[in-house]
Amino acid sequence: MKKLIIIACSLITALAAHAQGTVSFNNRVTASGINAPILKPNGLGVSGTEGFAALYGGASEASMVLLGSPVNFRTGAAAGFVLATDTTRVVPGVVGGQSAFFQVKAWLGNAASYELATDRGNSTVFSAKTGGIIDPGTGLASTPADLVGLQGFTIPEPSTLALAGFGVAALLMRRRK
Repeated sequence: MKKLIIIACSLITALAAHAQGTVSFNNRVTASGINAPILKPNGLGVSGTEGFAALYGGASEASMVLLGSPVNFRTGAAAGFVLATDTTRVVPGVVGGQSAFFQVKAWLGNAASYELATDRGNSTVFSAKTGGIIDPGTGLASTPADLVGLQGFTIPEPSTLALAGFGVAALLMRRRK
């Protein structure tokens, strides 16, 4: 009897894991109309190991977490587009077929994370429907959904950010007088 209960619990857990929403971390999918390159300050696409991109997602903007590991970029004519061998990302707390919130964050250099990088940028937060819907007939999950709604962005130069910060500080100081 204990074995049956353990098997049943394992089966329920496995089905619950398959029912989670999934997306494909890819910023270029012609069939879905996605063409969202990530550019350096000079307007050229980030290439190869010049930087990393990471996908964040969640059931709400406040609950977004890193989905999978950061990835490098393609090279040549495809520079600016992510290079992921396994593009499937599971969105925790989101059932397949439901919408979730996403944001792509990218950085130049070899910093271990977005938070540690100095040259970094990110897409706007957007909502997209997830895949991973279980087919009742076969019990198989649908393919991951594409990130429809993702727009390309440019990683700003740190000096541009510093200059903007000085400008805001000057305005605040002038306002106080």
